[in-house]
Amino acid sequence: MHPYRHALLSALDALDAAFAAEPALPVTGCAYRWGEEYFAELSGPLDALSEETILGVAMEVSDHWNDFPRLYRRLTPLLVRRAVLGGEHGVPADVVASRLREAGCLEWPPGLTDALRAVGVTWWRAVLHGQVRGAGGNPDAGEALGVLTVASGTVRPWLGIWAATRTPYAPPSWRSTSPNSPTQWAISATAGGTTIRVTTRDARSRPGCSATCGTG
Repeated sequence: MHPYRHALLSALDALDAAFAAEPALPVTGCAYRWGEEYFAELSGPLDALSEETILGVAMEVSDHWNDFPRLYRRLTPLLVRRAVLGGEHGVPADVVASRLREAGCLEWPPGLTDALRAVGVTWWRAVLHGQVRGAGGNPDAGEALGVLTVASGTVRPWLGIWAATRTPYAPPSWRSTSPNSPTQWAISATAGGTTIRVTTRDARSRPGCSATCGTG
């Protein structure tokens, strides 16, 4: 197994462990599309959830649920694993990133946010080395960058990794754009129906970046 894919799988296992103590909750919501049997399933053990239910939660809008932040937080390891690995049961990574932000993932306890960031870093490296296949096929670097920017609220660390990567999957046009470059640049990406615009200021005066991220 390629080392970058192995690192990603290890980070996903660590994510499972970090979220293992998240308690179950009584799940209710709009019954227009979801019957009582689905609410009962979501209120039970995670290992009993069907792939259909997991995908349904991933794609459902947040205001459908009585307590979306707690539900999404509890299901985060399942959703993130399917988002970054894709395959038969893959879910769209852009939608998961958008929902994570809506669920308040940046304000979660450090143990959870650290585990999520570790997955982001290993997934990004795996993308740049052609070692993952997302739900829509092998994601290109620009697509993955949009996902990571939405999920984390920042672009700088991801550009730093991109600039240091030399593979056919890391387009060289971005390598010359260091996060500490004195020139101004902008990224516009779309994730989960949301447009993210990221800009940097002149590093010779006050380096930094600003990201307009949201949910869609």
